[in-house]
Amino acid sequence: MYKQKYFYLHIPKTAGTTFNNFLKRAFSSKECLFHIENKLDKLENKRVIGGHIILPKATKVIPNFEEYIKLTVFRNPLEQVSSHLRFVKKLGESSEYKRLEGHSSSIKRIVSFLWSIDFSNVEDIKKLINWLEENNYVLFHNTQIQYLIGSKFHVTEEELIEAENIIEKIEYIGITERLDDYIKLLTYKLDLSTKLKSKNLNITVESYGLDITNPKIVDALEPLICYDKVIYKYAKDKFEKEFNSILSSTMKEQEVYGFLDRIVLKVKNIF
Repeated sequence: MYKQKYFYLHIPKTAGTTFNNFLKRAFSSKECLFHIENKLDKLENKRVIGGHIILPKATKVIPNFEEYIKLTVFRNPLEQVSSHLRFVKKLGESSEYKRLEGHSSSIKRIVSFLWSIDFSNVEDIKKLINWLEENNYVLFHNTQIQYLIGSKFHVTEEELIEAENIIEKIEYIGITERLDDYIKLLTYKLDLSTKLKSKNLNITVESYGLDITNPKIVDALEPLICYDKVIYKYAKDKFEKEFNSILSSTMKEQEVYGFLDRIVLKVKNIF
């Protein structure tokens, strides 16, 4: 008997570790394989796969990719880029030495440069963005749209439309800020037995002085989020429309069941 397969597009710092944990419990650990960017030879017999692998590449390297139902989660861009910057900088902590060693030389170079940057200083943030572009490091530039159309510093109007069209083709979109509601949506739509709530995992608590309530800091970060803001709004609207539709459906079901219960109660009272 054929079992539907699922692909989770894991955009960095969008509650991915938490969502992976939900998928493992909703299906089973044996059926799931995550971080497939380093395990493309181990996909056979896996029902649920996911990883930090951009969609254009996924379509090429995952056999029969069109058969998978696609899932992904977006996040408020300012929160996402703040978390991403702090997460990568944290790799430079002495306690993270082993984790850093497992990364590429370019990531190590970025980590080293981040430690020369004062996140509370607007000019330092501008300096960081210029350095990233000079060295062709697209890591923090509008990461969420990158995962849809590929790595780019600058996105055209046509590419924004392309990204929106891709979002329409992804079966189930969620947002980090309402992850529990996304889980409810999947539980309902995919007929999953679990009703588990999410538990936030892999959170970077260190701020390193990056204050995204400071308007000047927000303005300095704008080149890193300008396109993601457009895509996030589009994704958020799609999620809310889908979630509201299941609310309507479940409310109607409850009304029907309530009506039937009242009839049964009346019949019992008669007899």
